[in-house]
This record gives sequence, structure tokens and C-alpha cells, in this order.
Amino acid sequence: MEAEPWHPVRIFHFYYEVCLFGSSLALNSTVLYMVMMKTPPHFKGYARMIAFNSIIDIMFSVTDLVTMEVVDLHGAVLYLISDNPNYPKDPNLAVATAAFWIFNLYLTIIVIPLQFMYRYGLVCRDQPFKPYQIVAAYAMGCVYLAIHCFIFPFTFDKRSPKYDQILAENEIYRTHTPGSYIAGDATKITMALHFFNCDLMILISYAFTISFGVAIWKKLNKTIGNLNKEAANAQRYITMIMIMQATYPLIALVIPTGMIAVYPLISKPGESSQFGLVGVCMMNLIPVLNPLAVIINVPMYKNALISMVCGKHSKLLRDSKIGRTSQIISTVA
Repeated sequence: MEAEPWHPVRIFHFYYEVCLFGSSLALNSTVLYMVMMKTPPHFKGYARMIAFNSIIDIMFSVTDLVTMEVVDLHGAVLYLISDNPNYPKDPNLAVATAAFWIFNLYLTIIVIPLQFMYRYGLVCRDQPFKPYQIVAAYAMGCVYLAIHCFIFPFTFDKRSPKYDQILAENEIYRTHTPGSYIAGDATKITMALHFFNCDLMILISYAFTISFGVAIWKKLNKTIGNLNKEAANAQRYITMIMIMQATYPLIALVIPTGMIAVYPLISKPGESSQFGLVGVCMMNLIPVLNPLAVIINVPMYKNALISMVCGKHSKLLRDSKIGRTSQIISTVA
């Protein structure tokens, strides 16, 4: 008898993840090359932050390619499923896998306030933050996140016949039911606290981001009148880049993760939703959107890329004002 095929949604998800990994690796490698080879001396401080973010994106992309982790929501139960068909079906490994995936996912959130903190040090302080201060702030976030992930064995349950039966109610997993997953029941106090902590980390990260952003905006409003027209325009341009870099993770990452964490707390028993899978597909775009934003919005990198792809005498390059703007930005960044 011929084996039943995988559900088309799961087949789509497999190739979607493979394509995302290829795109992320190519784009982030391009950004790292630009940082190393095309960055003028006065822009190297901010470029280091860009490179750091690209490394985090690559780490998450590799983790996601290996595990192809997805989320399934069913009533008060949240599943974290390793849906790569080639991944080992080990209940003990499933716990470590999910914890490591969540750790890398939330690293992409923690780095957002770090970028604003760095910019705040340049704009609002007499002396910019020392490297060890930036590292210490990041380390604090990583330690807190590591503790959150370390207690996964105490908050999530391993695979069991009961959870297999619930998971199979979702038509996507009715055939070839995943063998590597963990399940969290929000009716348990430990799991409810876990979901609350997920949202708390997001709120804290964006509280710092907004605080630093408001302080930067106020400082620039006071000083921008003292700058010449070109420098003032450059400062506005940099501010626009920062707003974009904070806004699209909010849409593609923070809102889905927040809603996924809230859903099991408010849903009715037996109520199923595909929002978990949709949310994960949105989240996994971040390692592609981040380098795209850098290449498109940092003029010196865009200029260098156009030159490499189209040639130094390209009409596109001649007609643009990228080179001129990049020189201005690099003197004020």
C-alpha cells in the first residue's frame, strides 16, 4: 500500500525554510563583506553593530534550517515541533532543540535595544558607551534568556500518546504525525508563567528601545538647527533607518511571538488555530529583512553593491545621489 503523502502545507514549509536559509546566508554574507571591505574609518563603530546583527541572523538561520521548528496552537496547548523530516525523533533532544531555537529567536529581539543604546551613546552622551558596557548589557539579556530556556524541561511536557492525539486533530499533522516535539499546557501555572515571561521579555526590550529612541529624537531636535542643511538631512536619514529597523521586527517578529504566547492563555478548550505556523513563517523572514534593510538603507553599501553588480560607470549609479549621501552620513554617524 502506498504511503500517504505529507500535507502540502508542510511540504511548502520545508522548501520555504530552505529558500529562506539560502537568501539569508547570501544577504548576510554580503553585508559582512561590505562591513569588512567597504566601510570608511569614521563609520566603523556603527558598522560593527551591523556585523554583529548579521552574525546573529546567520546563527538563527542555521538553527532554523536544521530544526525547521514550527508552532501549533490547540486550545491551551502550545506545541514546539521540529518538523525537519531528517531531524532525529528523540523526545529528550526535542526539549533541547526547542530551547535552543527559542534562544536564537529571542536574541534577534534583544539586539534591537542594543542598537538604540549604541546610538544613544553617540548622540546623547558626552562619552559614548565603552565596548564593555555594550557587551555587559547584551550579556545580561543573554543570561536572562538562557535561564528562561534552561527551565524548559520543567515547563514543557515531552511527547506522549495524549499529545499525539491532540496534535493529530490538526489536519496538517494527521498523517506523518511529528515525532519530535514538546507541548506546553497553559492551564498549568508553570506554563502560564512561561508565556507571561515571553511577553515580558518583549515588553522590556521595546521599553528600552522606545526610551532610547525618544531621548535620541529629543536631542536631535535640539541640535539639528545648529547643523548645516546636508548634515541635518543626513541625521534625519539615519533616524529613519533606525525607525525602520525597529518597526519591521515589531510587525514580523514581536507581534507574532507575543500573540503566540497570549493565545493559549485566552483560547477556548479544543480551539485550534494555524496562526502558530503563519507566525513562525513571518518570524523566519527576519534574517532576510535585516540585511536587506542594511543594503538598501545604508548608502555606502548600496553604492558599493551597485558598483560591483552593474559596474562603476552604471547609469543607475550616475543618476543616484547615493555616493554623495554616503559621504555625509559617514561623517556624522
